[in-house]
Amino acid sequence: MVIPGAKPDTIYAEINISEIFPVIFRYIILIIISFFVFYFLNKKSVQFILFIVVFIVNFFTILFLYRDLLATNLISDFFTPSSAFNIQDSKGIFIKIFIGVIFITLLLQVASIAIMLVVFDYGKQSTNNFYTPVMTTSNSLIVDEYVTWLRRYFMMIGVFAYTIAISYTKNEKIRNILINLGGIIPVGFLLGTSIYGTVLSVKFLNNKKYKRALYK
Repeated sequence: MVIPGAKPDTIYAEINISEIFPVIFRYIILIIISFFVFYFLNKKSVQFILFIVVFIVNFFTILFLYRDLLATNLISDFFTPSSAFNIQDSKGIFIKIFIGVIFITLLLQVASIAIMLVVFDYGKQSTNNFYTPVMTTSNSLIVDEYVTWLRRYFMMIGVFAYTIAISYTKNEKIRNILINLGGIIPVGFLLGTSIYGTVLSVKFLNNKKYKRALYK
């Protein structure tokens, strides 16, 4: 990315690629693993194993966020003795609330996923290995709802943490890179959904084109 007014040979001079690449790489790996896990998490036959993977992903998310927020001095700002409700203050009460909520909720997720694993393990012990057990309807609904909200949580924590990382990155070039990279996913989503919507509308148009019945 070219910044107006910058010399071509000095654009990346202040950016240490060896420090940035590992950070981006490990989050990309977490995102890819999370995508595949949540995509298949409703499959009953592998839920127990996938919940273990979710637990591991959640643990490394806490570890990586703490390390990277520590590197941006956000953790030190969190412990700065200030309680001012000033929305313009970067070290006021709002940053303490934001960082506190991120880590408290991640720890709550660790606890809730651990509880789910304990119950799954209990259920496995009460079955034999000669058939695939089918969960009761009430318990299946609980697990499905839990998975739905877990998906939403991880999507929101990703957006929230990414926003904070952009806001508190002091290097302008790195901040611009994060903004541009962060725009790729929503742009791709908007493009994909608009194209898919157009395809569906054309399929719907076939009712008129081929004189099909629209209603029963």
